[in-house]
Amino acid sequence: MICKQAGASLIIVTGTKKDGARLHVARELGADHVINVDAEDPLARIKQITGGKGVDVVLDCTAGAGTIPILLGVEAMKRKAGIIVVQGELKEFPNFPLERVTVKAITIKSARGHSYRACELALAQLASKRVSAGEDHHPSLRPQGR
Repeated sequence: MICKQAGASLIIVTGTKKDGARLHVARELGADHVINVDAEDPLARIKQITGGKGVDVVLDCTAGAGTIPILLGVEAMKRKAGIIVVQGELKEFPNFPLERVTVKAITIKSARGHSYRACELALAQLASKRVSAGEDHHPSLRPQGR
């Protein structure tokens, strides 16, 4: 939802088989495409969706998933000057593809966690008239009293 409100014209969400419910909710909340990385090659699918161009921005929202999501983000990035935001929970990143990041002129930013205020804003968005919170959404995302 926030990506759409920030002006994103295309949102692709990836996850594993165990993220099935999250992928469903992502689709319901506005993701244009969801990719189960256990069922299909995420890089090939991203390239197909973007007509081979890649993405402008990558948000790594994983926790404890290791280096694979970040490496996917680097490869899925467009040719020049994309931005990747990472959780930064890795102590070390062996064989980090610095040359690839440099050649693509990728800007790396980091973020850590979320605040209580961010959760309140998300709940307010779900309760607003801008976002449908119908029966198709995950029960835990429905505002109280609906």
